[in-house]
Amino acid sequence: MDRPLTLEELREMDGEPVWVERPGYGKEWALVFVWAKSTGAIYLTRSNGTVLHPQPEINSGAKIYRRRPKEEWA
Repeated sequence: MDRPLTLEELREMDGEPVWVERPGYGKEWALVFVWAKSTGAIYLTRSNGTVLHPQPEINSGAKIYRRRPKEEWA
């Protein structure tokens, strides 16, 4: 399985999709959006239009991947 992305890696993925696994909330695709390159502020836009802020999500146990892990394909 791929390793989860770091915040620094997410900052380099503006506009790209990522796979988000949030304990107790499920698993889904989201898009990375770099709000301000000067500050490194980023968020993830979910398919329903709501946003997630990656740092608190990661601190709460979420894992964010570049692609959907293979075990999820079954």
